[in-house]
Amino acid sequence: VLHLDPITDTILSGLDQADFDFMHITLTCDEETLKDRISNDIGRTTDPLLAINRLDESKNVKSSKIDTVNKTPIEIAEILKSKII
Repeated sequence: VLHLDPITDTILSGLDQADFDFMHITLTCDEETLKDRISNDIGRTTDPLLAINRLDESKNVKSSKIDTVNKTPIEIAEILKSKII
């Protein structure tokens, strides 16, 4: 999870950026949707509060954001594809 700019900056500082173009895309949703998704995640082992806190933190990250509320995984993939290609 790259929910804070310093995390991304640290990773990128160790890479030769001449070899690629970096696109930072954040998939977002509202808190209610996140809670619903967490409650339906059978294999979840981490604290749901951590995800909710990171949701708030990720709003300030310098990235292109895609709102995933009311979208299927296929729709989200198509949006990602349109941004990349």
